[in-house]
Amino acid sequence: MEMPDRIPSNKLKTWLFNPFYYIAGGTAFGIGLVVMMIASLVGAATNHHFDGVVDLHAGPPAPAWVFVAENLINWLVMGVLAYLAGRLISRSRIRPLDVFGTQALARVPMAITLFCVLLPGFRRVTDQLAGQLMQGPTRFRSGASGGVLTSFAQVSPLDLAIFVLAVILALLLLVWTVLLMYRAFAVACNVGGGKAIGLFAAAILLGEVLSKMSIGALLAAI
Repeated sequence: MEMPDRIPSNKLKTWLFNPFYYIAGGTAFGIGLVVMMIASLVGAATNHHFDGVVDLHAGPPAPAWVFVAENLINWLVMGVLAYLAGRLISRSRIRPLDVFGTQALARVPMAITLFCVLLPGFRRVTDQLAGQLMQGPTRFRSGASGGVLTSFAQVSPLDLAIFVLAVILALLLLVWTVLLMYRAFAVACNVGGGKAIGLFAAAILLGEVLSKMSIGALLAAI
């Protein structure tokens, strides 16, 4: 991986949006792997699945190794696609360790997202909505005792505020994750511009499909 000669003027901004200027290769892989394992174990304890490259959902209980495997599948799929995309357009020598290491580090915000959806207020609101859905779609959409507005009215203002804050944070963390994945791809493969952005967009969409198919096959096999 070729590092830029110019020293960043804003180190905090660089750490947040392009940490690969400072950390790559084995170090990035080590940090990313530790964070993924912690997120997997927390997910296993709370039944939250990383069931796609940029997906996180509450789901059925499963053995802890399944949650670990989901995170590893997401990382490996995106790493392979980023490496292949880089080989298509980069004229530089690409080290697989740099590509897979930076993609691992780029997944850190996804782990933070898990702690947002575990906030008690967020869970109480989602449990309320889920309870309404279980009573039937028609009642949920309309009626005096059903409907989205009625469901929200039955929770406390504090819980509702926490729910809205958690949703906003989760969306911001999703954007941050995608941005870091692109920066990891661009730095590790020494690419940029419209062609790199377009190829990365195609890679992440294909990665989402492949990861979901792989995880679905895994869950069907257990």
